[in-house]
Amino acid sequence: MVSGEGTFEIKTLKPECTCPLTFRNGQVTSAYVAKRYLEDFGKNPNWEVSGVKHHVMQQISVDLSISQVYRSRKAARGLITGNEEAQYGLLRDYAEMIRRTDVGSKVILQTEMENENAEPKFKRMYIRYNAQKVGFLGGCRPFVGLDGCHLKGRFGGQLLSAIAKDGNDNIFPVAMAVVEQENKDSWTWFLEQFADDIGRPEELNLVFISDRQKGLLPAMETLFPIVEHRYCVKHIYNNFKVNHKGMELKSVLWRCAGTTSVREFEMGMEHLKSLDEEAWKYLADIEPAQWTRSHFSPRALTDCLANNLSESFNSMILKARDKPILSMLEWIRVRLMSRLYVKKIGIEKYGGRLCPSIQGKLEKLKLESKSFCAMPSGRFVYEVASERERHVVDLVGRTCSCRAWDLTGIPCKHGVAAIFVNREMPEDYTHLCYYKDAYVETYKTPIPPMPG
Repeated sequence: MVSGEGTFEIKTLKPECTCPLTFRNGQVTSAYVAKRYLEDFGKNPNWEVSGVKHHVMQQISVDLSISQVYRSRKAARGLITGNEEAQYGLLRDYAEMIRRTDVGSKVILQTEMENENAEPKFKRMYIRYNAQKVGFLGGCRPFVGLDGCHLKGRFGGQLLSAIAKDGNDNIFPVAMAVVEQENKDSWTWFLEQFADDIGRPEELNLVFISDRQKGLLPAMETLFPIVEHRYCVKHIYNNFKVNHKGMELKSVLWRCAGTTSVREFEMGMEHLKSLDEEAWKYLADIEPAQWTRSHFSPRALTDCLANNLSESFNSMILKARDKPILSMLEWIRVRLMSRLYVKKIGIEKYGGRLCPSIQGKLEKLKLESKSFCAMPSGRFVYEVASERERHVVDLVGRTCSCRAWDLTGIPCKHGVAAIFVNREMPEDYTHLCYYKDAYVETYKTPIPPMPG
């Protein structure tokens, strides 16, 4: 530096740098990376480690360690979603906001205290929006899937859900709850809130399906001992195959589950007994009404064997399950709000009488009915036969001895054959829950937007 001038004088210059290249920089901390690339982390919450490393190297020529990337990603999530613990303190205000903006909704926040002087601590939260109750009671079938899924945030927990089925065979979430874990106590609490909120399952003729989760069975037996409760056959088979392996046993199990005929079910079970008596005992210990179509009641209007309703919902909210509780609940609310609106707009543009997927099923049944001959026994009673089978169809009762029509409310191929001979259309004999009008009722009520 030149004295008194405030300038520098270069006396020696080496134009070529001989220092070794380094891609490390102590000033590039995880906090720095989180703040600098906050927008990128926000757009891509599941940004992979390799992607972060490559991006930072390209941008500022710094090679982050794997641990730095993980810390940076965690720091970014904290900045984006807020402090996880702090979000629990906002739940009371959040519940009140839902009640105020969505008249008819129900939110129950349960807390507990370790002692008299302690601050209330979050325990459980039940949420049901007005549109869910109106839509379920207005147009859905009386069939509800029950399930719980793990929450992946810092404090863990479980999300319990009740998922129905609309007239187009799509899922319709009815209610959910965040609880500490799956056990008899938490399931009892959730089902009590559900029954007090939506209505007693016995009075609504509801049918439940579940994976026989821990604590759910004793809760159901205590609260709703006479309510029909189906078991997901996929999960029955997953437990069955642990000790009873082989494609033949699998095939027999699914044939027994899928048949609508009591006689065919009994024949299938006898065949299973001849193959593996222990396998037969395993299934014989489960009430047939809980896992085979041959013994299902017709009240649910579905012959569903698997709890795909809950599986679809859990998959839909997968991206939200690692978020802090308030961020997760908001993600789900917005997703439901958007979903209901899209369904509403879609059906308004649709011109058919029946829901699209049901109309598609009926068209296939019309083709299959061509191989049957329907002979009238009375004005509305027919004997319907092919070379391999024969059934009795009652058009007034809307039943068939195959029981497929009884279980679903959709005319089976035998019923369609009889309806055509009677010079009528199968659509006129399809249950009202499958009509466009019922679908409109399901989605007519929106989930209102909420201020921040």
